[in-house]
Amino acid sequence: MGMKLLFSPLGGTDPISNTNMYDGAMLHIVRHYRIDKVYLYMSREIIQYQEADERYTYCLEKLGELQEREIQYELIRRPELVEVQDFEIFYREFREEIDKIRNEMGEDDELILNLSSGTPAMKSWLLVIRTMNELSCKAVQVVTPDRAMNEHRHNDYQVQVLWELDPDNEGGAENRCREVPCPSLSRVRQEVNIRQLIREYDYHAARELAAELKDHEKSYMKLIQVAEKRELLDIDAVERALRTNHLDQSYCLPITNVEERDIFEYALVLQIRLRRGEYADFIRAISPILYRLFKQILEKRLRILLGNYVRWQRIGELETKAVWDPEKLSRDVTGREIWGILNEAYETRGGFRCGDVYPVHMQRIIQAKSDDEELKELVGELREAEEKVRNLAAHQIVSVNDNTIRQWTENHDAEWIMNKIKKAFEYAGIIDNNKKEVWNSYDQMNEVIIRLMDE
Repeated sequence: MGMKLLFSPLGGTDPISNTNMYDGAMLHIVRHYRIDKVYLYMSREIIQYQEADERYTYCLEKLGELQEREIQYELIRRPELVEVQDFEIFYREFREEIDKIRNEMGEDDELILNLSSGTPAMKSWLLVIRTMNELSCKAVQVVTPDRAMNEHRHNDYQVQVLWELDPDNEGGAENRCREVPCPSLSRVRQEVNIRQLIREYDYHAARELAAELKDHEKSYMKLIQVAEKRELLDIDAVERALRTNHLDQSYCLPITNVEERDIFEYALVLQIRLRRGEYADFIRAISPILYRLFKQILEKRLRILLGNYVRWQRIGELETKAVWDPEKLSRDVTGREIWGILNEAYETRGGFRCGDVYPVHMQRIIQAKSDDEELKELVGELREAEEKVRNLAAHQIVSVNDNTIRQWTENHDAEWIMNKIKKAFEYAGIIDNNKKEVWNSYDQMNEVIIRLMDE
């Protein structure tokens, strides 16, 4: 069985506190980890205390007697070290000493670092060295007996008396050692990158990077997988994953009505494209959402059920499209009224000839039938943006950005178009004024993922 080794600076409460008479951190770690050899790093002040009463080695020897074992120690003396608060000193100093210890260690030996003794500079650099160099060792802190800041007092220090009065020598005394989880620097960097990718909505890249950490079974990884499927609009897979992993649906699918949820989730992906600066993808995605929103407005605001006046034509194995049906349009008053509105709109082209249902048709019906001037203006603005921006983006070899969008519209940018779409959701009865926070659903989901990572 290998040896347990401790590298420890020394501080004001080592080896035993002169105020509360409990173990200081160094002695407490040696006691509870049954350290075989201690490397004591000593500044000029600490050397002077050791030379005055041998307090550090005396307590180690007494502890060895109490535990009926030998405790070895090595004193690393630094008589020139006076500026113990100087951060620049300790990285090189500690790194060299720890490297020496590790070079002399056997294969089964274990190294422990004391993170509770010494100055803030000493403690900080020990943790940095442990993390940056990915050392295979434990880092240990010791909680104070009263869970408060230690008071340092060296006057009238009587080490023999303090040893006899030390409550930690009694059977059943509390073990106040706490191991500090120290992820490797490469893991820290990976996690920083994963968080950034999540905040940028790049869930595919975040999942691949997280997979390298072998965190497949962790909750945050499962939620990243859910987020990736959500952005791909694979809602059935999202629901299955939420049920399987017992995850809360409220921050992933805040809209419960199936038809409204599908439109809303599409709009959220549209918003992500905009935030990423993927303007061409944003523009190309406008037509499908206008079709669905205008259909909802017709049904919710004007009580006109589009399905009563169209037939469905299959265009693929799983896809169909709506086509105006002349026979259905002629059946009732509303149908004939719709026919009249569309026929008038296309009068200069020889009248309306039915065919596929497009957002422009629904725009004409809404503007003719609604008394809401704001709604009529809204659908007109959205259709104009679709016509100008989408058609130009689809038929020209050009970089699509906010400047080109402003040139194609009346000085409106992509954010203006997105805000108009959000307004249309209110008219469609999907989002009301009291639930506008659902537009931050992806950001809320991201914060949950990151919180799970932190846990």
